[in-house]
Order: sequence, then structure tokens, then C-alpha cells
Amino acid sequence: MLRKIKVRDIYSCATSYDKIKSQQIIESLYTDFTPWEGLLDFDSTLRAPNGKTIELRNDPAMIVGVANFQGMDVAIIAQQTPGNAQERRARNYGLVQAHGYGLALCMMRYAERYGLTLHTFVDTVGGDPFESSAADLQSWLIARCQARMLDLKTRSVSTIIGQGGQWWRYRFAVGPSPLYASPLHLFRHRARGMRSHFISQRQ
Repeated sequence: MLRKIKVRDIYSCATSYDKIKSQQIIESLYTDFTPWEGLLDFDSTLRAPNGKTIELRNDPAMIVGVANFQGMDVAIIAQQTPGNAQERRARNYGLVQAHGYGLALCMMRYAERYGLTLHTFVDTVGGDPFESSAADLQSWLIARCQARMLDLKTRSVSTIIGQGGQWWRYRFAVGPSPLYASPLHLFRHRARGMRSHFISQRQ
């Protein structure tokens, strides 16, 4: 007899440290991953409507780069949440900062320029709430990410791997048919060990 799945079970798995994270999926499914810093022609500057030039830096809660997937180069934008209690501060508790949204926006632009399919992995705890991100125009960058995903001129595949319900996911998962990976499936998948493939389930 199938066990009735309760909402609290799904939430517990979606927020668990033991759930598979974006980094593990990338290491398992992709080869030759190159982070954005290693892309010679990756433009990491943005000009805001107020004339401010934003020089982007790395965000510990975001993975942005290019990799090979089954013989094809693809662009990757992935949210990375902490894998254990010790990583919480290093990963900024999984809270994406203004620079992370800016890097995602630049990667969308990069994918369009080179005709790369964009793969996004959504695991959204939330946006960084601190003044430094507000000063770097985080609200504007979030809005630009949403608008760019709506008007993206290349193919995209978005997969929800944990948290990311309601409007939060639309920063990186606007598209005709996003994929959803069951949090319970991911939790059990991690418990059995990594495989050479990853199964996503359409909802």
C-alpha cells in the first residue's frame, strides 16, 4: 500500500541538508564545467538605469558557468544551498545576493550570444535581505532576470530541485514547461548514492 505523503514530509525533504544539491547534479551529469570567471569573453559588468556601473563578483549561493552535456555545450545557472551546518555561513545560508542575480543575467546574455541552451536549477531559499544587496540594486536585478527569462532568445530547461514554489522560482524558471524534481525522490536518491543519470518529473 502506498504511504500517504504529507505536506510536512515534502517540505522536510525539500529543505534537508541531505537532499541532492546543484553542485552534485552538475558534477554527476556534466563534464568540462567552466565557471564564469574562466570564460574569456564573459562580460561581468552591468549598467543600471540610474547610470551606475555594477562590477559583478562571485556569489557563494550561485553557480554560473558553461559545461558539456551529452556532447553539447550548455549554459548553467544554479542555486546552491548549504549541504551541512558548517556551510551555512559560507553559502550565505543559500540567500542569493545582488551579484548572483547579476551574474545570472549576464549568463542569459552569454547564452543568447552563442546560441547555448540554458539549464537552470532552482532551489530558492530567498533573496539576500541585507543593505549591501539593496545598494547594489537587487530589486532591479531580480526584475531584469524575470523579464529576460520571459524574452529569452535561446532554448532553456528549468528544473526545480528543492525550494522554489510560488513567485520565487520565476527569477530563473520562466518557460513553457519547467521540470519539477520531487523532493522526496531527491532525498531517497541521495540516500542510495549518486547515479550517472538524473530523473526529472513533469508536473
